[in-house]
Amino acid sequence: MNLSKIAKEEYSGILPAEITTFKPQENENVLTLLTLLKEWLDVSYGNVMEYQYDKIGDYSMGSYNPAKSAAHRLTLLCDKIGSFAKETKDFTPEDITSLCFFMSDFQDHPSFESCGEFFMPLINAHHSQTKNSVYNIITKHIDKKIHVLGKRNAGATIHVHGDVGHGVGEEMYNGTIIVYGNAEERVGSSMNDGIIIIQNHAGEDVGTFMKNGRIDLNGTYQSISRYKIGGEIYWKGKKIK
Repeated sequence: MNLSKIAKEEYSGILPAEITTFKPQENENVLTLLTLLKEWLDVSYGNVMEYQYDKIGDYSMGSYNPAKSAAHRLTLLCDKIGSFAKETKDFTPEDITSLCFFMSDFQDHPSFESCGEFFMPLINAHHSQTKNSVYNIITKHIDKKIHVLGKRNAGATIHVHGDVGHGVGEEMYNGTIIVYGNAEERVGSSMNDGIIIIQNHAGEDVGTFMKNGRIDLNGTYQSISRYKIGGEIYWKGKKIK
């Protein structure tokens, strides 16, 4: 696979200062991740189609077979993705960062915006062994917004360089997510614990069904959810909820 156009350009105008020296690598691990991402996008799209059009059988007639469903295949694929990160000895957080440059080629896929969920089996599996790694996700060069990035984070530190879609940190259990950009609605939805920091604008309903943890809003925000259950929300260092 050829380098994406973005990976060939000068990085000084693309990446934030913290990682301007990073050079994406087209190594064997990244190529494997691209293959897994394409498979995940296809299976994820199949899962959506099954819910919308009931293509695998009439539930009421008893013909539904869970073992053949896209949802089941997606679960198995997530296990496969996690195993790859855990069992590949030379797998590093830099492989995930490199993937971000090349995955822009998949933006036309109908499931692309949901690929935030693809990252977490990788990150959680790798973090379970290393504990102290920082994972840099690059979205600044991507036109579409990636939703639910950091969903069910189990303790990793994730830096997102660019904007994110809705539900960043959804259902996260622990760890830290810092977004150096804007976030759409429902930041920290149903989060159980951990810290989310949004440096720029946050959309409406921040903290929907948030149970615990902390959200820091360092820029503007649209609204705080009235359905927040617990935890703390700060705006520019001042507790507001």
